[in-house]
Amino acid sequence: STTLGNNSLDSLFSTTSPSPSIAGPTTSGLERSWFARFLNIKPASDLLCFSIPRGRACQELVLLLKEWQRHGIRDLQYSREQNTMSARVDRHNALDIKAVTFRIEIFVVLEHGRKVGLSIARFVQVKGAASGFRKVLEVIDGVMRGRGWLVEDREKWKALCEVVGVILITGSSDGLGQAAAKILSEQGHVVFLHARNSNRAKEAQAAVPKAKGVLIGDLSTIADVKKLAADANKAGPFDAVVHNAALGLSTNGEKTSDGIAQIFAVNSLAPYILTALMEKPKRLLYVSSGLHMSGDASLEDVTWSTGRRFAGGQAYNDTKLHNVMLANAVAARWKDVQSCSLDPGWVKTKLGGFGAPGSTSAPSKMIAEFAAGKSVAGEKSGVYLNPGGVNKPLAAGTDVGKQDRLVQIYKDVSGLDLPQ
Repeated sequence: STTLGNNSLDSLFSTTSPSPSIAGPTTSGLERSWFARFLNIKPASDLLCFSIPRGRACQELVLLLKEWQRHGIRDLQYSREQNTMSARVDRHNALDIKAVTFRIEIFVVLEHGRKVGLSIARFVQVKGAASGFRKVLEVIDGVMRGRGWLVEDREKWKALCEVVGVILITGSSDGLGQAAAKILSEQGHVVFLHARNSNRAKEAQAAVPKAKGVLIGDLSTIADVKKLAADANKAGPFDAVVHNAALGLSTNGEKTSDGIAQIFAVNSLAPYILTALMEKPKRLLYVSSGLHMSGDASLEDVTWSTGRRFAGGQAYNDTKLHNVMLANAVAARWKDVQSCSLDPGWVKTKLGGFGAPGSTSAPSKMIAEFAAGKSVAGEKSGVYLNPGGVNKPLAAGTDVGKQDRLVQIYKDVSGLDLPQ
């Protein structure tokens, strides 16, 4: 093989060890094989913490990958605007690394809202061998460490890894979702917004300019929600997903192209489909309502498909009860994920009405804290939250039999099972 010199590629494996990791799983990538999909294996991801600003970190990474092009790196792409890059390790390469495609996203580290000359690079396996991805990370870690560009203090490294979370909030083009997104993006987290169409997406991005991007999807149709899940998996993996999108009490019973009530499709079914299809995050939050206490726990005709007279208020209450049930069903099945529901209270939003007595300040702060893994994120999985802390939901919300029945309804309507 060609010799590149000290602190370069060929001399690494016997002289360096990888930095402390925040442990992405050593599994296959986003464009997964049927075997990986069958086992619900998540793509690998990890972070490198740089002791230099983002611009310099981007420059050093691009230079290294260009240097590596002579030894097996292919399809190198770099976006200065997005501070991202991607590349592929060909199966014929100088370091005998198994073929893998990966992307890198570089973020600014903020402390108390200020830049501190540090940056974090997030590596995500896109396709190919997990062992190849780990070897790529080991190589880059070794070169950057040898050149003095990485944070050396182990405790500081771990603290920095906790600074940046990757978060998706549905229904974040206005209201609570947007307010929480603003808090999180100002803190330096990587926030993906969601809007139902391109016009709303432009408005959302303008309102939260520090957001990483906007995923577009109409939550009222099963096909669109499935596409949104696929788009989210390409953007992720996520540390937290907040299911916030909802229609309000004033809906008129309109049916979707799938033949079900629109409010059930958006408020109840869409969170289930996204949960079933997206890679598991560390934390899941389902925004419910205190009105779930008046929800119909019988689970009869939840889709409003039998021709009975539609009642918007009751339909809304029912879907908010479903949110609590789903959060608890997920908590019971996925022990490695924290899944909770939240009553934000009656607050001034388009959904709640601008005559509502409450402000978005407290609930949006709680959503942000949960998503970032702080404060209420320390509560046990399955709890029902409100801005005052942990509360007690309607008994039906914690009934395992009713949760299982609701999941079966979701499966019958969507054709999707909830992975174990």
